[in-house]
Amino acid sequence: NSQKRGKTVLSKKKWVATVKDDKWVVAKVSQRKGGLSILRLEEFDKNEFILEEENNTTQKSSDSLRNESELNEEGVGQEDSELTLLKGWLKKNKIPHKKLQLAFSCPGVITRVITIPELKKKDLEKLLTQQVDQYFTLDVSDYVIDYRLLEKVEEEGQVRQNVLLVAIPLSEWEKQWDLWTKLGITPKVTDFAADCICRLYRRLSGWDDKKDHVPISDLAILDLGKDRVEFVLLEHGVFFLYSDMEIELGDIN
Repeated sequence: NSQKRGKTVLSKKKWVATVKDDKWVVAKVSQRKGGLSILRLEEFDKNEFILEEENNTTQKSSDSLRNESELNEEGVGQEDSELTLLKGWLKKNKIPHKKLQLAFSCPGVITRVITIPELKKKDLEKLLTQQVDQYFTLDVSDYVIDYRLLEKVEEEGQVRQNVLLVAIPLSEWEKQWDLWTKLGITPKVTDFAADCICRLYRRLSGWDDKKDHVPISDLAILDLGKDRVEFVLLEHGVFFLYSDMEIELGDIN
């Protein structure tokens, strides 16, 4: 879906957000020559927010406690609770959520970097949509798969194209898309967070797309969370490898 695919291009001032599991990091940024200024930075962690709310609540009637327990046991109301908390947080911090440009991360994402011959746009689109299953050893119907063109390379005297394929579990994507819709957010562009980080590091490092300016060194990026670690490797300034792992790291400051 072209509405959900694309590349976030920063102008002078933008509101951007990274959605990772139950955590939102929202920033107002300003791009300047040779750098990026963060004008505002706000974080929402559902679990920490709920704990804080519970600590601030000193009294609850027995009826309220019983009703809440019944809702949780039935699995009803938990999603609405998250929605209510997030709406309240966005409103409290005066974040223009309809203007947010989103980068998304979730467990189970699979990436592939493939090299293919140069193709016309319509042939490329057909290959990477209708025939994309040849590049994965999984049931592609269980995933939302998208692609981004990387750099061109020369092999045996022929110009070929490197392409990044990203497969996001359909269940995770639908869950997030449903939440965004209820918040009134319909993003024209949704980035894969790891790829977004790669492009940001490339830009801030002064690496550009000129043929005579190829970064010599590679770069590894490690993103540590409380229960998940993400690893991204850039080869000569370009996305090369991504992996994530669920792990208990405890409270990390």
